[in-house]
Amino acid sequence: MSQKQNLQNNQKVIYTTEYRAQVVPLALGAVSIAQAAWDLGISEKTLHGWVAAQKNASATGTTVEANKAAASAHSRLRRECARLRQERDFCSKRERSCA
Repeated sequence: MSQKQNLQNNQKVIYTTEYRAQVVPLALGAVSIAQAAWDLGISEKTLHGWVAAQKNASATGTTVEANKAAASAHSRLRRECARLRQERDFCSKRERSCA
């Protein structure tokens, strides 16, 4: 698989996990992340995100993928909690109006 995979007419570029893993150490060893991004031909904001994710994963002793999975599960649970609160509030309002 190539380092990047184009979807439709270069509208969006998806970088592989392997490419990200190779680029982050290069960026950390460079003069600056901005210079590394320029040299590699990728967005500075994108590279900053990859570096931050890697630092966060290193600090917590997990992998970037595990952190993404945990964040996804957390978001799902927050949505479910909000839905349950709405149901609870609806039922309590309905009981008060029927009493």
